[in-house]
Amino acid sequence: MRSSIALLMAYVLCFSAGAGAAGKASTSEQHVNKLKQQLTGIPVGSVLEVKLRNKDKFQGHLGAVEETSFQMQVAKGDKIEDRTVRMEEVKSVQQIKDHHVSHQVGTGVAIAVIAGLAALIATAAATYGH
Repeated sequence: MRSSIALLMAYVLCFSAGAGAAGKASTSEQHVNKLKQQLTGIPVGSVLEVKLRNKDKFQGHLGAVEETSFQMQVAKGDKIEDRTVRMEEVKSVQQIKDHHVSHQVGTGVAIAVIAGLAALIATAAATYGH
């Protein structure tokens, strides 16, 4: 009788440990699927900030997205290196949208157009004004 109970307890312990491992695997798979879905919605070449589970963080340009990994182009000094990132190592990914730079470019273009129009008007006034 005791051996039956011991055998039953051993079976329950083994079964519950296996279920816990299976639960972790599905959570990891869910994370990878969610990350893959997020990355496929971001255009290739976009700037990303990637935070890894080991607390490392880096920025780079998104390359190809594969089943369990993705490519990044990362600046290292004066060189650009290709880096393969395994999705299971990633804690989070955020697309960097730098509105500040595009605002500066837009302002510069507007100033150039206004200056060009002012020069055109001044030239026309000088030519036809007399």
